[in-house]
Amino acid sequence: MVGQSARVVFRRRQPSEPETIDVLFDPTKVDLVTLSPDGATVLLHIVNDSAWSGSDAQIESLQLKVQTYVRFALDGPMVSNYPETAGVAWQIRLDDQVGSRAERSMRVLDQLSVAVRGYGGYLVVADA
Repeated sequence: MVGQSARVVFRRRQPSEPETIDVLFDPTKVDLVTLSPDGATVLLHIVNDSAWSGSDAQIESLQLKVQTYVRFALDGPMVSNYPETAGVAWQIRLDDQVGSRAERSMRVLDQLSVAVRGYGGYLVVADA
């Protein structure tokens, strides 16, 4: 077969992009409950130690998680589980253990903050 062009049978495999895992918030549980050092505020912690993607699934799970926390504070479970929190102000605290958040995530957090204030609490985003 001299003089004929060779046909490519095998191609070099291109390295694939590393898969990103879309981490979702578990809306069925409250991660951590503490009191502020002065005892004036109940801190309801959402612990995030994974990257922000800003995906629909991640945003929806965050919204559901915040709703769970608001219900926990307002519908009685907080006081029934922790009687010392009766009559104490409450705050949802997003303890972020990772780098930057996706722009979309920041917009949603701002909207959630306004909504939580409407229920008498606060949403605070704390960087590590």
